[in-house]
Amino acid sequence: GVGKTTIAKHVYNSNFRSFKGSSFIENIRETADRPNGLVQIQKQLLFDILNGREVKIHGVSEGLIKIESAISSRRVLLVLDDVW
Repeated sequence: GVGKTTIAKHVYNSNFRSFKGSSFIENIRETADRPNGLVQIQKQLLFDILNGREVKIHGVSEGLIKIESAISSRRVLLVLDDVW
């Protein structure tokens, strides 16, 4: 490509400390296409923004609720790379 991931990583690394939580997740498209891939992305996002706390998710709907709860009261930086 033209270096979009490299630019996104630089912007993320330069700014994530200004936020209460942050997550940079790569290969979204590839991961989402796998069985249970969306749940894995949700788990990674929550793990990152909750500073390493593991969260159990049993389905996408449950993951959405937990993500909303986790980010509704805090400023977070989220970068999803390779979204198609």
